Amino acid sequence: MSEVDRPQNNPSQTWQQADARVLGQILAAQNIVFALPDTARIAEFYAQTLISIPGITACRVCLGDRSVQAGDMESSVCAKCETVRRLAGEDNQFTPTNSNFQCSLADQPDMRAAAINSYQHHFGSFVVKIKQAAVFEVYQPFISNLSNHVALILENRRQKDLLQATHAELERKVEERTHDLTVANEALDAARLAALNTMHAAIEARQRAEQANADLQREVAERQQAEEALRLSEERFRRLAENARDVIYKMSLPEGKYEYVSPAALAVFGYSPEECYASPMLIRQTLHPDWQIYYREQWANLLEGKMPPTYEYQIIHKSGQVRWLNQRNILVRDNAGTPIAIEGIVTDITERKRAEDEIRRLNQELEQRVADRTAQLEAANRELEAFAYSVSHDLRAPLRHIDGYLDLLQHRAARPADEQSQHYLETIASSARRMGQLIDDLLSFSRMGRHDLARQAVELNSLVQEVIRDFEPETRGRTIQWRIADLPVVTGDRAMLRVVLVNLISNALKFTRSRPHADIEIGYEAGSATERVFFIRDNGVGFDMTYADKLFGVFQRLHRADEFEGTGIGLANVRRIINRHGGRTWAEGKMDGGATVYFSLPDKVSEGGR
Repeated sequence: MSEVDRPQNNPSQTWQQADARVLGQILAAQNIVFALPDTARIAEFYAQTLISIPGITACRVCLGDRSVQAGDMESSVCAKCETVRRLAGEDNQFTPTNSNFQCSLADQPDMRAAAINSYQHHFGSFVVKIKQAAVFEVYQPFISNLSNHVALILENRRQKDLLQATHAELERKVEERTHDLTVANEALDAARLAALNTMHAAIEARQRAEQANADLQREVAERQQAEEALRLSEERFRRLAENARDVIYKMSLPEGKYEYVSPAALAVFGYSPEECYASPMLIRQTLHPDWQIYYREQWANLLEGKMPPTYEYQIIHKSGQVRWLNQRNILVRDNAGTPIAIEGIVTDITERKRAEDEIRRLNQELEQRVADRTAQLEAANRELEAFAYSVSHDLRAPLRHIDGYLDLLQHRAARPADEQSQHYLETIASSARRMGQLIDDLLSFSRMGRHDLARQAVELNSLVQEVIRDFEPETRGRTIQWRIADLPVVTGDRAMLRVVLVNLISNALKFTRSRPHADIEIGYEAGSATERVFFIRDNGVGFDMTYADKLFGVFQRLHRADEFEGTGIGLANVRRIINRHGGRTWAEGKMDGGATVYFSLPDKVSEGGR
């Protein structure tokens, strides 16, 4: 037996036979995957969703190295799936398989499987055991759409993780290359400085020797010592200059002839020192045409004593290659201040320039890939929001029909309905209203993550009083003691923060309804140096701290619906709003001992605020 057919864009009319509440649950489950952190939570949630669908008696959700079962599957196991999970456990990570992967459990007569496949990867399967094929087929297209939606979200998460890993690797390589270049440049600078110092020492020694030769009163012994010192100094300088990779030169002024050119000129310019001595203009002729004017300006500045210590330009090597050079010059003057020579070092920096260009190219490529991926994710989110809006609109129409026809039925009845029939009618009307509220809450939760924050200074004291006044009609006749601290001014979106307070105060009123005297406290603590912590504490029915981690999840209720009304989305909205403000949410409580819900906001207030 083959796997469940892939999703249909236009399902047959059999979907109209489906229970609206079940369809609402399936469609709502598509938005829940955004709020589930890992495959374990996803598998647990969708196993509970599948087992609630009519026609399904048991199910198994396989995601990566996780397999969650609901109902009696009679220990049915797919050998191929078990192999994938075992390998994932040995490697301590799960890698999606090829999208052609199929679950062998679908070959059994009373089993169906929907592969959780993206366009290139298999992430797992929805495997269900059915009792009534006709009933199951009504919901089959929606289950297939649900598996495709989960696969799309998991594929997006996988691609995002791969992109982040690639970005981190590129940054690491760029950092290593930059460090290597920095170390190399520092070494080159040290070598150049040593060469210049040695050359200066050699020139000074030569000048002293010439002065000694001109001084007839000098003794012969002293003259020989000076000549020997000069010889040794020149030997040291020549050894250093002739082995250096940089071109070291000295040019006399105003003649413009080279007194010395190191052997590195052959590698850097393509001309030997002998050729430079014979034709002093030869090196200048290698200048790239784009740099002729710039070089002449710098040379003029040098002769006027305004030359910068270093500058960069391009040449055309004798071989025809274009190369980048870095040049450092020193203008030598005599005792009268007249320029008599130019000494300098020329370094080939072509490789460094190429590395800088490569780094810029890689950064631009990375930024473009991130922008493209972000655009794809935004497009997918827009499509999901449009789909949710369309589905909610289509679901509202049957609900309005139910409510309208109930009203007509009550008015057209020949006699008033008996007590049992009236109870049935009220139950149907109540369920329809709750379904409508659930649809509205789901849309609000979906849109909350895309609503732009309008940051401003918010007076929490006045906002709390405003929310409490709105609840006066439903609290009339109750004994409630409000204890409200002097709250500070915060920075945030006032409308969103109002939604937070409405949900938290509403919960405090709801869960203290059974108390003859309700005690509700709203206050704040200093928190850390970067945040302020606010809380709403009540003396209501409380909750078991064992399940505190589920309190802020979508559809997570810790009390029965017949005890306390609600859709299970309010606290999920609170967490999403506070997260967007850069804060945190958590709760403390105990059974029949009250509860305290905390949220924090960054410690940023407008000018003049507390």
